[in-house]
Amino acid sequence: NNNIYPEDYCFYGVEGNPYFTPLLHELESNVLNMSPRPVNHLHFLTEHVGTAIDGPTTLFLDTINVKQNFWGSSIIQSHSDVHKSSSGGKGNNNKVGVMGITLTKLLKQTVLSAG
Repeated sequence: NNNIYPEDYCFYGVEGNPYFTPLLHELESNVLNMSPRPVNHLHFLTEHVGTAIDGPTTLFLDTINVKQNFWGSSIIQSHSDVHKSSSGGKGNNNKVGVMGITLTKLLKQTVLSAG
């Protein structure tokens, strides 16, 4: 049988903004507790961002684009939405420490570890 269905897949997401951590953990838990499950496995690497080097890094937060789920958050401090957010008088309060992860490490921890 060559049929492949959504429940045969594992899904991984990467989200740097800590604002979304509780929501994503709740979603992950709800999906994994469903019976039957809509996917084989689901996991969000919260407070992680894709980077060229594995390890701690800084995420500069967009605090102004509420309707777009703060899509301007960036590891680049000069990003226009980050700059606009810090211009609102919040200054350095708009940055958080997160974990940087390379695509290589992500694949080793997920796809390749499944063997």
